[in-house]
Amino acid sequence: GEERTTLPDEIVFSYGSRTMRNCIQILLLGYNQGYSSTEEYVEMVKRAKEFAYNGMCLIIGRHAAADKIAADKIIAEEVEFKKEFGMMFVSSREYMIAHGLKEAGIVPTVQDEQDIANGIIPSSLRADEAHFNSSGYQIYLNLIHRRLKELGYVKN
Repeated sequence: GEERTTLPDEIVFSYGSRTMRNCIQILLLGYNQGYSSTEEYVEMVKRAKEFAYNGMCLIIGRHAAADKIAADKIIAEEVEFKKEFGMMFVSSREYMIAHGLKEAGIVPTVQDEQDIANGIIPSSLRADEAHFNSSGYQIYLNLIHRRLKELGYVKN
């Protein structure tokens, strides 16, 4: 198409958003911020969820936290997301902290234990502050698949 500048409140529909409306919508929003409060973040995700034409939607919360302050902000967001979206929301941060190392067969290091105490995904499951390593991504994908099955969106 032709490039043009959009108006402030104009809604833009991409080719993918028009053609994939009957598919499962997996929403990973807010990873690069774009909001100024938890309330604004929840509203942003609610608007995106409304676009799921068939109602099949999975919302995955932010998980990257560099320190306890950032982790506490994510925890506050998770509380609101659980209230607003119920089973359609999954906290990869919570799951990775509670089960990730065991599922990966990794014995926690001192750093992992410090991360967990601060609400941060263990270092042994991360490549850096924001990204999982191969073990972390495998557990992350398994978590998403399990939740899609629990919601009845996929059979196996």
